Amino acid sequence: MADLTFEQIRKIREERKPAEERPALYKSSSNRSSPISRLLEANFIVLEDATKQEAVDWINNILDLSVEQDERVELAQLFITKRKEDNDAKLAALKDVFGGYEAFRQRFTDIDTVPYEPQEVNDFFTDINTVLNTLGGVRSVENHLKSILSILGKRAGLI
Repeated sequence: MADLTFEQIRKIREERKPAEERPALYKSSSNRSSPISRLLEANFIVLEDATKQEAVDWINNILDLSVEQDERVELAQLFITKRKEDNDAKLAALKDVFGGYEAFRQRFTDIDTVPYEPQEVNDFFTDINTVLNTLGGVRSVENHLKSILSILGKRAGLI
């Protein structure tokens, strides 16, 4: 701060407030608000009114943007929650498909009393496996997405 005039020093002494009455300033480094310093208070006291108003305007603009940011965060949290629910449902359905298939395949091929043609059975299971291989790719993608959603959920404070 530059050298103060006698008039500015007098104005500061008259208008300064005790710490508990000074405006608070949020500090992201400590994640809390604390009263502005005496130096910042003095700076505001001697500023021209137009500059003080400009500072207030900037604070109001930032507060408006913060509200918009809060809305974006809420939408992101909602998206993550809904996408995770969808992901969980898909993985549960895929688990049922794959779990049921192995049991079926075992029962089908363990038939001792009924003769069957091995090539026809191979063709039958080849057709089924073609679809299951595609679903296996889907399951792999959904498991990867589950990991991503878990990380995003933790960052968004949902988990």
